[in-house]
Amino acid sequence: MAFHQSQESVPITPFTPSNIDNDDIPWRKKVPFDLVGRGVAGVDEMSEYLDDTKVYFGLVSIEIGSGSFKREKSIFIHFNGENHPKPLQRAKANKKMNAAKKLLSPYHAEMTLENTQQCSIDFIFSKMKHIFVADNAVKGTTKFEIGSLKEEYKKKMKEAKKKAQAEKERLEAQRQKLLAQQEEERRLIEEAKRKKEEEERLKREAEEEARRKAEEEERLRKEAEEEAERKRLEEEEAERKAKEEEEQKKKEEEEAAKKKKKKKKKDKKKRDALR
Repeated sequence: MAFHQSQESVPITPFTPSNIDNDDIPWRKKVPFDLVGRGVAGVDEMSEYLDDTKVYFGLVSIEIGSGSFKREKSIFIHFNGENHPKPLQRAKANKKMNAAKKLLSPYHAEMTLENTQQCSIDFIFSKMKHIFVADNAVKGTTKFEIGSLKEEYKKKMKEAKKKAQAEKERLEAQRQKLLAQQEEERRLIEEAKRKKEEEERLKREAEEEARRKAEEEERLRKEAEEEAERKRLEEEEAERKAKEEEEQKKKEEEEAAKKKKKKKKKDKKKRDALR
């Protein structure tokens, strides 16, 4: 089962020469339809995609019988939504009929539906039973029971829908498992990233601490050198002053000795004169 919707029934974003190459024509310029849905469960599944306010074109394949009596008929469906809000737009969409037939051919019969209620196994079998009657006549059988064929088809579609649902659930479980794996991978990546960032932060802190320690040691070394230099200069200054004081004292003592000697000599001269 496949169903296409005319572009006239929904807004679309057209391609312009500014965003395509001249040699690369978009597919919708060749096929003016949007794919709405497809499936394996036949008429009932097709009805789930329909909307009474839109126009659709589709193809449904009906398989009945088994063995040498197994046959499949393709029916072109024109769904002309009776509640379409814009008659002119609906008419414009319906002009795509020939393009839709060309796209979906070949098929054995065609029919028009006007609402979702008509998209049912009972309605389509009642309208299309002649193609199965003709097919039975070709095969040389005279007995034809549309009811049994219809029930057989319903049973097959029910089984097909069940299998499709099981496959959908399997794929969903697989998808959830994949999402869980991806989430776990993202978590591990984020954890590794945080660990690396923490290691880099600790490394930077250690380097910064080592730098501060080296700077502090250098500062203390310079202060110690400056203090030693200051003490050395003070000691030199003290030695210089002590030496100067000692020289001054020695000089004063020499001066005093000279004066004393001179006075002694003078006194002697006076005594000699008195004699």
